[in-house]
Amino acid sequence: MFLGSLLPFISYSGYLGGDIVPGARVASAAFGLLLLGLAVGARARSQACDVLLLLGGLLGALGYGTFILLGLAGFEDDDASLFGTTTRIQFDPNVGITSCLAGCAVVVVAAIQGLRAR
Repeated sequence: MFLGSLLPFISYSGYLGGDIVPGARVASAAFGLLLLGLAVGARARSQACDVLLLLGGLLGALGYGTFILLGLAGFEDDDASLFGTTTRIQFDPNVGITSCLAGCAVVVVAAIQGLRAR
């Protein structure tokens, strides 16, 4: 997930152009490092780390999945236009956000396996 935050997040084609702000990428990298720290704690046979890892993975998957679905479905933005008209914004997921979502799925599966083993 940490490396996924360094890769391109979305592909956007339109008149205005756009990209993910750097703060969102830093937050995603910090979230990946947090889950990495919890995974190291879970390797030390801590059940609390497994539970936190499961919750973090589920919340991350929910967040990344919602962002991907929102981009694919598109949404209306009143502030994007210079003339006060509503602009439709739509984007496609790229390799960065897809790898972050996959990383969250791997974390969830590993946390479930860790909890089952205890």
